[in-house]
Amino acid sequence: MSPRNTWGRRHQVTSLVTGGLLVLAACSGGSGSGTAACPAPRPASGDELARLPRGLDLTPVGTVTAVDVPQPGYLAVTVDAKGELPRLTAALSRALERAGYTIAGTEDGGVGADVFFTRGELTAGAAKLTPSKCPGRATITVTLSGPGSSPAP
Repeated sequence: MSPRNTWGRRHQVTSLVTGGLLVLAACSGGSGSGTAACPAPRPASGDELARLPRGLDLTPVGTVTAVDVPQPGYLAVTVDAKGELPRLTAALSRALERAGYTIAGTEDGGVGADVFFTRGELTAGAAKLTPSKCPGRATITVTLSGPGSSPAP
């Protein structure tokens, strides 16, 4: 892929992240102090999980809690995960690569992390990893666009 195409793909992926398509889930502990007991994540329904692209298994990363289709051709997946962001970023990258995605880049912003990925010329995605209000947990929001963002027939 030429540098121009890489920049264009990264721009497209960044637009997904900043375009408001993210569905963020936060763990609620009641008091908001971050030290209150946090409930176990509630897994997404079977119908929601069926929306995931074929081969994309996020269970090694955490619990998929939501799979939304904000508009046709887009998919937003929310994962509740235990662990530190560097370990979760690596686990997510491995899960994406096993599903046939190519990691286009990662960024560690100190407070959160981002993973940008593609599959073929038409599918792009980004994942935003942010610390949860629940100690030792993180919320991961994966957003995909293009033909590879829906289950294969």
